[in-house]
Amino acid sequence: MRIMVGAILAVALTGCATAPQYPTMRPLTAAHVETMGPTRVVVSENNNGIEKAWFYTSTSGAGAAYGLIGVMVSAAMDAIINYGPSQRAQKAANEMAEVMPVDALNASLVEQLRLQMAAATTPAQPAEATLTAVSADASVVTDGSAAPAEPIVASVVAPPPPPSGVYYENVERAQRLMARDVLDDAVVVSTSYTLSEDSSTLRVIANVTYQSTATPYSTPYTFTGSVPRAETTGPAYRNTFTYYSTQLPVPTLTPELRERLIANIQESARDANGALPAEGSNEYRSMERELENARDDRLSKDEIAIFLTREWLRDDGALLRRELDQAHEFIARYVVLDMNRTVAPSLTGSDELLETTEDSRSVRRVGSGTAAGSYISFGGNVSSFSTYGNAIGIARVHSERIEQIRDTMRAANRASERNNR
Repeated sequence: MRIMVGAILAVALTGCATAPQYPTMRPLTAAHVETMGPTRVVVSENNNGIEKAWFYTSTSGAGAAYGLIGVMVSAAMDAIINYGPSQRAQKAANEMAEVMPVDALNASLVEQLRLQMAAATTPAQPAEATLTAVSADASVVTDGSAAPAEPIVASVVAPPPPPSGVYYENVERAQRLMARDVLDDAVVVSTSYTLSEDSSTLRVIANVTYQSTATPYSTPYTFTGSVPRAETTGPAYRNTFTYYSTQLPVPTLTPELRERLIANIQESARDANGALPAEGSNEYRSMERELENARDDRLSKDEIAIFLTREWLRDDGALLRRELDQAHEFIARYVVLDMNRTVAPSLTGSDELLETTEDSRSVRRVGSGTAAGSYISFGGNVSSFSTYGNAIGIARVHSERIEQIRDTMRAANRASERNNR
């Protein structure tokens, strides 16, 4: 049976290679900052949209011990176990794409970056900088006996001082799906958006780099042996900015909620014609297995997601849009602040609390480990740890868009090769 999993297994190969003994964040030096000044920003277009995380269960390890028969049995078991969760992850991603397609995501980030650009280039002027000047066409008016009237005076605001350090000069979007070149003298921002396994939390990650032939990277760290190759090349600046949304409360299991869960599982199992799976098929076995689990006394993360996904979609995605606006504002504001901070992080430092808002959201700079120097924005109501599984569901419309982009670029490359012969 062919399963439309609609997922990409996450790459999480911990322990497969020696971890770097230095932070992966790269700060700019004072010389970099002075050289850069106004710098263009390129938003590398997100193509996956809002992904739905889920956990792919594999029994291949156990089945391999029994040879080919065991492998075949494991494959059949995996198909049954994962069919329902993968279908629901696909459905959730499809629904997210309806209210927030990739073009809207990219436009929102660009807008927030442009707002920060305006803030940098037109700083607020303090009151004491206000000057006065006589109007050019002010005239002296008298009534024949009184002293001349005072000239008309208008307030003139002194021109703002030029911004210092690194700041955004202009913001643009670029499709970088199959790009192999390095953008020179540009701050490149790439993002990912993922709903947790239980759909309680939206995670937004921005990876930001800057590279220029005029200001190559020079490692700020001292090594006992030879300098690792990774510390001799690459971007002059690199950092990660992660935003976690306000966490939605987990619903309490009631008899009514259980019936809604059962109905949702059956609805998800129906085909395009509205028919339930044929008895005896793998799809039918998967549905029966999920119905059996739904009748127990606890909600799994996958079952919780059925209800919480609806909260993100309510009122045309009002909650989703609000959290995305906040995430993009956080990224746009802290990237430019961090690029003007020339302190190299340490593996053994301490976290720094940078900001706490009225709703108890906090922004921290990580102080230790290989993630030292990166930024994290947490909601203030976190009651449990959100997990993001090992697989993601991508909206069908976005998968099709990705394939179209690849086909177009491959055709363009082939045409270019023919013209160069």
